[in-house]
Amino acid sequence: MIISIASGTGIKTACCINKYDLNLKISDQITEWCRQKSIPLIGKIPFDEEVTKAMLHGVPVSEYGNCTSAERFKEIWHETQQLLNS
Repeated sequence: MIISIASGTGIKTACCINKYDLNLKISDQITEWCRQKSIPLIGKIPFDEEVTKAMLHGVPVSEYGNCTSAERFKEIWHETQQLLNS
């Protein structure tokens, strides 16, 4: 729905799949839908309990101990910046 609204206004859109590894079938369907609609898929974030812990401690994920998703967030941020600057 958001993609439909944004595309009518000329706003750049992209997709990021959160907790993609909890249901790989649905993640694959989202990936295929993005491909068919020519919507950039800028990242897939795995489920990571450390993200919840970081939030509970009020600490950014990128600064929280052993959070494996932190690198993914950085990659997605980089992809987002590239998309906005294109």
